[in-house]
Amino acid sequence: MNVPHAGFRKYIAIVGRRNVGKSSLINAIVGQDVAIVSDVPGTTTDPVYKTLELHPLGPVTLIDTPGLDDEGFLGEKRVERAKRALYRADAAILVVDDVPTEHERFAVDLLGQLEIPFIIAINKSDLKNDLRDAYIDFGVPIVEVSAKTKTNIETLVQLVSSVMPEEESKTMLAHLIGEYRTVVLVVPIDTAAPKGRLIMPQVEAIRETIDRAATAIVTRDTELAQTLEKVNFKVDLVVTDSQAIMRVEKIVPKQIPLTTFSILEFREQGRCEAVFERHRRPQKSERQ
Repeated sequence: MNVPHAGFRKYIAIVGRRNVGKSSLINAIVGQDVAIVSDVPGTTTDPVYKTLELHPLGPVTLIDTPGLDDEGFLGEKRVERAKRALYRADAAILVVDDVPTEHERFAVDLLGQLEIPFIIAINKSDLKNDLRDAYIDFGVPIVEVSAKTKTNIETLVQLVSSVMPEEESKTMLAHLIGEYRTVVLVVPIDTAAPKGRLIMPQVEAIRETIDRAATAIVTRDTELAQTLEKVNFKVDLVVTDSQAIMRVEKIVPKQIPLTTFSILEFREQGRCEAVFERHRRPQKSERQ
């Protein structure tokens, strides 16, 4: 029941009762104090998101959630927010520091219902006796850690990586190009464009083109005509922003296939084969 999110970033939820050391564990993983830590139960009142690069997972976002055993009217609201935060999670770490209670069983049932793979981190191993046997029946990987001394943090990350779902091998435009082909990506730059960066579909298109041993030429719609002339119109595909399609279509010769980033995105998500076919320009053989 994972909710799709933009880009390639993985979301990892840190869940558990109050005061088991969830925030301390995030600080240990990140290597700096990014989450507020206190001995007072219920310090984390809303989900907190921390983005970082984490080997071997790459770009991830850690979600520090309120305690699942919070009480009272406000406590129930916090628990509800913690549950909502799980809808974004690709995987989870259930943090415990004592024998299982109804709250741990509630968390396990909830993660199972949402089909979120998870591991169990027994925190405060420097203070507690061995608790592994108490959690062995949950049937998930278990690691003893100490957020305070940073013991077994690398092992923890490796275990999370091992349960992380594999990405589906969907592609946006790789199916349209072969090796040593040339793709022109038309990227309009105006006041609505994000300053200093490209949007994700444009980045993904560049990466897929390079991965296919093809050549990506990135240009604005205002320079498209000159760009095509420079390469003697030896282009195998042109992809443009949907807002510029009317201008671009007047410039691109009919024999060069033309589509938009939006159509390729829809197709990648399996949402619009019909739309893709309606908007696809007929190939030369089809027009004859």
